[in-house]
Amino acid sequence: MTNDPEQQRLSEYTIPYINYQEGDDKNIDYVVRFICNPEWRERIAEYLRTSPVHGMLSYYKMGYPAPPYGAPAPEDPSAFIYQVPTLILWGLEDPYFSLEHLSDLWNWFTKSYRFVTVPGAGHWLHQDAPQKVNREIRSWLQTQEQERT
Repeated sequence: MTNDPEQQRLSEYTIPYINYQEGDDKNIDYVVRFICNPEWRERIAEYLRTSPVHGMLSYYKMGYPAPPYGAPAPEDPSAFIYQVPTLILWGLEDPYFSLEHLSDLWNWFTKSYRFVTVPGAGHWLHQDAPQKVNREIRSWLQTQEQERT
């Protein structure tokens, strides 16, 4: 993200989360705007209305790059290379992640990985397409079990 202008634009949604201070307006409509399923959207909105969010939003403060961007790449990127078999489920309607992430995906895995796109699903694909997500997880786990035996 530090060097990808498109991802920086897509990640602007995090800036209010990074800047959030306890007691600030939760801006719930903004938070839930991309949840596809209307029942899930209302459930999350109700949860946010009645719950403190400071802890949740601390994730963005502590672990998410914020402007200004452009930090140098680490000298040793090996810490970012996954050493375990990996399943990646990608909602094609995800408004938060650039497809640029996928251009050299194979470089980040030393073991097998499976990449599955889920049409009609967004960032919360486990809610948008639960049957597909569960089917893919089961299938991947079965494959992992077969490879170990």
